[in-house]
Amino acid sequence: MKNNKLAVMASALVIVAMLAAVYAVYADSDNLAVTFAGTNYDPTVDTCAIATSSYSPTETGTTAVTVRFNASDTNGVADLNDTLAKADLDDAVTFTALYESASNTSCTSSNIDADTKQYTCTINMQYWYSATNYSARCSAGDNNDTALVTANHNNAFAYAQLVASSADGTAVGFGTIASGNYNTNVSDANSPVTLTNTGNVALATVSLTGVNATATGKPNIDVGQFLIDDDSGVAGAQVLTAVSQQITGVTVPVEDSTPGGNTDSLWAWFNVPATLEPGDYTSTWTLTEAA
Repeated sequence: MKNNKLAVMASALVIVAMLAAVYAVYADSDNLAVTFAGTNYDPTVDTCAIATSSYSPTETGTTAVTVRFNASDTNGVADLNDTLAKADLDDAVTFTALYESASNTSCTSSNIDADTKQYTCTINMQYWYSATNYSARCSAGDNNDTALVTANHNNAFAYAQLVASSADGTAVGFGTIASGNYNTNVSDANSPVTLTNTGNVALATVSLTGVNATATGKPNIDVGQFLIDDDSGVAGAQVLTAVSQQITGVTVPVEDSTPGGNTDSLWAWFNVPATLEPGDYTSTWTLTEAA
């Protein structure tokens, strides 16, 4: 009997072991993919400044205006997209753009700390930009989207008035006068004389002052023998005088984004008298312009 009990117990242990083996074969596991997105913080424009309170135009050229601004991003300076940084010059009252060209999208940058950069942008103001008050608009963006954040510079700067012009020629010439030209009007060989506005104010008044023509040892030719007009027809031309007089019809507008819109022209004639002694005659006339 003792041996039989042992046999039964051994069988029970085998059964338990077999059950454990069955459970081990059918056990399984699954992997769960865990994903989440970190928060992107939009940058902020902390400052937007212009160092100088006034600028003057450069005749026929540009005047550099430097705008500096700080931009911060909680995600770090590496998230700031330098290609999106820009500065614009706007109307100081409405903060709206006056000129498309008054902008810079190629600003340089330097890191201030781990999450802040300073951008430096140079905008070249054209000589013909209006003489008014301007302000800066500073913009920045990051690498996660193309939306820009902006800030306005609240302290305006003044762009000064420039009254200036140039003529395409400084000489009026009537050539060699022959006897056949007596009592006729001889046109200036260089006419029309083209005036160009090289400032930022329309020239509403263009005046001319004449002087008698002289030659060594010869009688003077009176200034009243010369005529001036705003077109190529001598009829109705004005008689030149020794005092400044406005040339009717000649006004010179301001340049704009379309080149060539800032000119006007004038023509000159010599009303040759009935007789004229041989000689090389010269005179100096003075053009003046006013806004």
